Amino acid sequence: MSGLTSSIAILVLLLLFCVAYIVNPIKAPSNYIGYRTKLSRSSNGNWQLSQKLFYCLSISCQSILVIANAFIDISVSTNSLILLGYMFIIFVMIQSILYNRSKTR
Repeated sequence: MSGLTSSIAILVLLLLFCVAYIVNPIKAPSNYIGYRTKLSRSSNGNWQLSQKLFYCLSISCQSILVIANAFIDISVSTNSLILLGYMFIIFVMIQSILYNRSKTR
């Protein structure tokens, strides 16, 4: 499997989960699906915000990775490291937003 193929596969999965969320949004915090942390499950507002942020940010980052793979031959292992890196950054961003949101209430 090439880096382009793997990055497209991950993008398709993210898009499918996003479409499923849009078509049938889980209104209450779930223990099984979605972006699940203590802060994201602390209220319905945090739950909705964290899902939207996660899907928007991860699809954007993965789209950039797909475009990069179209022009540069990036290995699957390098793609995996980039994926882990941007997921960590997204996690920190969402948690920071949720923490600041809960502090101001």
